[in-house]
Amino acid sequence: EDGITEEQCARIKSAGISLIFNGKVSQGCLLLKLAKLDSVAVEYLLQMKLFHEAMKFIRSSNTITKEEKENACFYIACKIFNEVKQQIRKAMLFFLTAKEYLHALYCLFKLRKYDDAFIIKEYLLKNNLINKKDDEVDVNNENDNDMAKMQNENDLVKLSDGKYNINEKSQLFGRKLSVEKVCNAIDLMFAENLKKRNCDPAKFGVNINIEEMGDLQKDDLVKIIIEIS
Repeated sequence: EDGITEEQCARIKSAGISLIFNGKVSQGCLLLKLAKLDSVAVEYLLQMKLFHEAMKFIRSSNTITKEEKENACFYIACKIFNEVKQQIRKAMLFFLTAKEYLHALYCLFKLRKYDDAFIIKEYLLKNNLINKKDDEVDVNNENDNDMAKMQNENDLVKLSDGKYNINEKSQLFGRKLSVEKVCNAIDLMFAENLKKRNCDPAKFGVNINIEEMGDLQKDDLVKIIIEIS
């Protein structure tokens, strides 16, 4: 009636983790759930890349918080996005669940759904779900190769202690995303699609006209496309 003691909880935690690492996932998770250590179970499932089991556990838990669920979804999204055989569409859905709208928009761009990406981009900007002013200065000045290397060296799993910060997101995702650059790239590709249909991009509020640009402006846009592709 009084629950379990701290000593009993520590023993159950140790036994549960041991079972999970020895392939007895269901039994280990059950032990951890009995000790109300749901977040501990999810963290170890994520570390072992047992994403299906982790999400199943999260859905059945009444102690995992909304923030912890969003952190777990972001972690999973980053991992499956960066697999050898990318699962971009699936990653996008996890990013949406995690409320990481810029990363989801980036996935849509990678899928070459430029028309959809433009419409959703406009909605996100209008409702302040993404904001070009939120782009942060990169104080560490790591490039994307450094980020990818950091990701391989340190599988960062965090459920509690707040949402992932900008550096942790970049580390997990393997690249830094800029709201302005992603939006500009989407505008450019959407404008190109409109021109192929003999439509004027300006009528859709897109004022990018490559033909009227100077060489430096064109080079900048090309660099943006290459950088986020």
